[in-house]
Amino acid sequence: MEQNLILDINRITKKLLISDLFYGLFLTTIEKKASKDVPLAAVSVNKSTMEFGLLINPDEWFKYSDEVRYGVLKHEALHLCMFHLITLDAYPNSKMDNVATDCEINQYIDKQHLPTWGIFIDDLRKQHPDLDFSAKKGRHHYYKELSKLSEEEKDKMGISDNAKHVWTIVDGQGNQQDGLNDAEKEALRVSIEHTIESIAEEVAKSQGSAPAEIEHLIKGFVKPKPHFNYLNYIRNFVGNSNQYLIKTSKVRENQRFPGQPKTVIKPKSKILVLIDESGSVSQNELYDFLNEIHHLSKKVDIEIRPFDTEVMDEVKYSKNNTFKRTNCGGTSFTAAVDFYNKDARYNSCIIFTDGQAEEPPPCYKKLLWVISSNGNESSIKDHSQWIKIPTN
Repeated sequence: MEQNLILDINRITKKLLISDLFYGLFLTTIEKKASKDVPLAAVSVNKSTMEFGLLINPDEWFKYSDEVRYGVLKHEALHLCMFHLITLDAYPNSKMDNVATDCEINQYIDKQHLPTWGIFIDDLRKQHPDLDFSAKKGRHHYYKELSKLSEEEKDKMGISDNAKHVWTIVDGQGNQQDGLNDAEKEALRVSIEHTIESIAEEVAKSQGSAPAEIEHLIKGFVKPKPHFNYLNYIRNFVGNSNQYLIKTSKVRENQRFPGQPKTVIKPKSKILVLIDESGSVSQNELYDFLNEIHHLSKKVDIEIRPFDTEVMDEVKYSKNNTFKRTNCGGTSFTAAVDFYNKDARYNSCIIFTDGQAEEPPPCYKKLLWVISSNGNESSIKDHSQWIKIPTN
């Protein structure tokens, strides 16, 4: 049943990819699982991997038409895009907040694509004409209006002070957790923002545009700036790359073949990025590293490999600030530098670390050390070029 469920979710997701490209692409980044612990559908986050999941109750899912399943998937994607999961403890009455968030996001979904028992702003206007349920006023506004209801009216809506959100937070073993700390919330916020931005860019490349509500969200994103001018580093140390990227220009015509796009050949630089995953590196330090890597990846092609006492296999980077930690042992700068020295594929390397290791052996190629804000540079300060991420 679970496999049939996943296949069916993927089938509906393909429909979203055709008619609502942004949300279809967004859903492809989320793991789907069957769960009979949720009424119909819910979003979740794994605190160990900081990855999102979509939980679907198979006993309920197949009761609805394709149109409603389509709307349910978009509904859950909107919850994530609107950051509802990481701000679920911002309001004292969880059930009232559920109503407010559903009131907000269901305005972006055709009513025919949602279950009849859903929360709709038109219904709230009719039931409570004395309250302000104007269109697209946002979660906070609707929560404030709902708080004006009498206790009797709240009871009729099923709003009680001790009601809980139907959003799930679990650990690596799948056990439910109470909440997220500030660092985890910030990491998830950055992850969601980068996912939204990267998908919006992909939609634009397909000659499309992100939904208006998403474009509005992106305008409000405040990006941490990189602490190092990687563009200058690339120009100085990676400028002599002998790899090339062949592209076609849609706005310039080929001089030799009229009517055809011009072929553009650009040098392609690739930097080896080694990330210290040893036990001394905290999750917060990894988040700082990811912010720097996000900006670096915009300038140059990178290959990421984690290391502790040895250098691991390449980790695919999707430009959304996600990084699944796989190691937590000791630290060996010798292993990292030796790997770089011996591999002829790389001419430049950046090592992100807290600096808690032995003095490394000599490096015969271009190398930059990036030390975390809480790190110690004493073992590498006389080795190669280095910077330290300042404390915010």
